[in-house]
Amino acid sequence: VIAAVSAAVPRAPARAASAHGDPARPDAPRWTPSRELAHLLWLAVHHPAVVAPLLAQADPDDLSGHREALAALVRLASGELLTDVVAACGDPDVVRVLLGAGARDDLYPPEAAAPAADAILARLALPRLDRAIADAAGSLNACQKSGDTSSYELLSREISVLHVQRAQLHARATRRRGNLAPAGALPSRATSGSRS
Repeated sequence: VIAAVSAAVPRAPARAASAHGDPARPDAPRWTPSRELAHLLWLAVHHPAVVAPLLAQADPDDLSGHREALAALVRLASGELLTDVVAACGDPDVVRVLLGAGARDDLYPPEAAAPAADAILARLALPRLDRAIADAAGSLNACQKSGDTSSYELLSREISVLHVQRAQLHARATRRRGNLAPAGALPSRATSGSRS
């Protein structure tokens, strides 16, 4: 993830209007990260050495469709200072979230950083795996109707493997979930209609 995104994202992008709204218009929609992404950004600000190895194993498509947020996450996890990441960020909404993350130091204690990051990354990966299972199940049904037994057997095994992977992800995603963070959250999607 880190290498792929770093190669695709320029180090200091020119400042530009947000792709998710015109900052000059107060009624313009604003980008707000999902709760998971907001927490992952906080962890990357405060515990980059913990987040980096976990992030390296993640699928970038699971993390965010917002290019500036993903670039900021990768830069922070790579050890760049928050001030440098904020200075290079061209999206005022991402800057707002990053500054909020930097201003708060009580979201996760150091000993909870690794399990929290792992659980968050697992929760972010679950929708992709659910889509893969649904797609494979649709193909399986088509094979059954057409009588394609060889493809049916392959798809049946694939679905079984996907279900095992989903169970493992779900276990990681829900591990001690209630004990990882104190009450309260960084800005999340609940305050905005836009999506990460």
